[in-house]
Amino acid sequence: TGTDECREAFLHILRSQGFDTTGLNVLVTDGASMAMEIIMLGVCGGAGEEERPLLMFNPSYTNYDAVGLRIGRKTVTVERELNEDGEFELPSVETVEQRIIDTKPGALLIIPYDNPTGQLFSKETLIEYTKLCVKHNLWIISDEAYRELAYEKGKETSSIWALTDKDVPGIEGRRISLETASKVWNACGLRIGAIITDNKLCYEKSVAEYTANLSANTLGQYIFGALKHESYAQLHNWYEQQRDYYRQMIFELHKGFKEVEPDFIVSRPEASIYFVIDVRKVAKPGFDGVEFASWCAEHGAVSLDDGQEYTLLMAPLNGFYSGKKGDDNPGKTQLRVSFCENPDLLRLAPELLSKLFRAYEAQR
Repeated sequence: TGTDECREAFLHILRSQGFDTTGLNVLVTDGASMAMEIIMLGVCGGAGEEERPLLMFNPSYTNYDAVGLRIGRKTVTVERELNEDGEFELPSVETVEQRIIDTKPGALLIIPYDNPTGQLFSKETLIEYTKLCVKHNLWIISDEAYRELAYEKGKETSSIWALTDKDVPGIEGRRISLETASKVWNACGLRIGAIITDNKLCYEKSVAEYTANLSANTLGQYIFGALKHESYAQLHNWYEQQRDYYRQMIFELHKGFKEVEPDFIVSRPEASIYFVIDVRKVAKPGFDGVEFASWCAEHGAVSLDDGQEYTLLMAPLNGFYSGKKGDDNPGKTQLRVSFCENPDLLRLAPELLSKLFRAYEAQR
């Protein structure tokens, strides 16, 4: 199940964010990807079966499709659309409910601080969707890798753990969150994640399934466990430092992309460390983000004012739209920008993308 100190560190973090951890169970895993696998084995139907798929919001984090493919579990989606004003429009409650009726999923996955879109799911939005989970007897899985990374000041921390039976009668006992050392804590290399649930049977079955792995690495648990000993004030200071660091970069670059290429659609940066750029208004017919990203990596080289040649590595969104193929895939004209580089280099990205895009289109 993990060391006592490491499990308590995950709960200590939740308490520092204002959540009651009474009755919560923690299983420490080798990264959140392993937590995904364990949970999908539990909430979805059997290997190779169509029943009880995982319902996700498109575009969605690609690892869920990858894990599902590896273990033979099915995923299905409900669509979001990127409007021309940069807003990813969430589907109505009625649309989600109809998709639940049609596909009969075992669980609904929500990423409140969303990867890849940078969209923030508010508490009010979580309440509306989780009511459907109670009504249709689904698990609610909340991937909370980026919890606390929301950039509008004064916003309440959005989390499945902010919801109780007072908000959504019947929600307690079906809540599952996936946790990680990687994002807010900048520790991808530790390979430490966790499943937190308020359902004892879910916890016990997860522990039994994970027994084949023996345990998550002890050194990583020891290092992450140090957070148990940080005060709430120290933890909040870290959250604020992270928000300030990313907020400045994200809004500066959002403005930069719109100034350099006004017809690029740039998604609103609300949360996590990503936003999406859609070139559908300016790209020639047949544009494919995968081909463009490959060209940038292999052949792209443009000079900037410092006389140096640069290229830009991006994640095309084709693969983030689960189940979408060919021309039906809106991700063909969309690119995800990640804020994992240093700020000085990221400031070059707007001009760099503009020049690369224009050069690519000219030779296509």
